[in-house]
Amino acid sequence: MFHGSCRKVSKVLSLAFEPISKSAVHYLARKVSEIRVAREPRYRRCIAVDETKLCVKKSHVYVWSAVDVDSKELLALEASYGRSSLNALAFLKKALRMCTNKPLILVDKGPWYRWAFERLGLEYRYEEQVREVLQVPEGENCSIPP
Repeated sequence: MFHGSCRKVSKVLSLAFEPISKSAVHYLARKVSEIRVAREPRYRRCIAVDETKLCVKKSHVYVWSAVDVDSKELLALEASYGRSSLNALAFLKKALRMCTNKPLILVDKGPWYRWAFERLGLEYRYEEQVREVLQVPEGENCSIPP
């Protein structure tokens, strides 16, 4: 769990970024403490890759994430100022470092992914809502066949 003053963290983050409340800091700390991060490369059946656009200090930043669909482990997380095929290629290479194989990759229909998948020789499948695939409660089967 988070051990620190939410008020102090709120003040520091508000100086560096956008204003953020101490309750928002507490909420984020609780969420971050629930994330399981992959520590070693291993076999992965399927991973989900997604990116989201954030506005930080009037600049657009893209946050990329890759998550193992079965174990819900975070494989890679990265921020970039662009969302191109080259950004996708670099991020996918980073995510694949946590895999001993070339797993099936689920993505939304972002046009920046296709070239990167072809370049890396990866099998991929489009999912309308990649984030919803990851919202399967533990113990339930994923909609993705083994």
